[in-house]
Amino acid sequence: RPPRSTLFPYTTLFRSRLDFGKKRGIYEFSTYDPETKDTPPSWGLHPYAEVGVVLEGKMEVNLDGTVYLLGPGDSIYIKPNLYHTMRNAGDTPCRSFWHLQIMDDSV
Repeated sequence: RPPRSTLFPYTTLFRSRLDFGKKRGIYEFSTYDPETKDTPPSWGLHPYAEVGVVLEGKMEVNLDGTVYLLGPGDSIYIKPNLYHTMRNAGDTPCRSFWHLQIMDDSV
């Protein structure tokens, strides 16, 4: 199991990150355990875009007040500087793959 996220230590979110630098971005596998579905998520806001694909399970993504329910094979694009949250929306682990489009030295 990957190490617990240092960004969200109070949740059962686990991340494995591959950083290829500013021009190529960051690739990340994330696992949200089912317990996160009852945990109020914290809002994210950053100056880079994210593209995510759900591999297993169900994920709830809130983009600035609009909620999307994603399942296996569903993808989502999150614009830079857009408030958002993500959490498990099911009873099994939710695994997802992300690409973070880093355009500056913000990460």
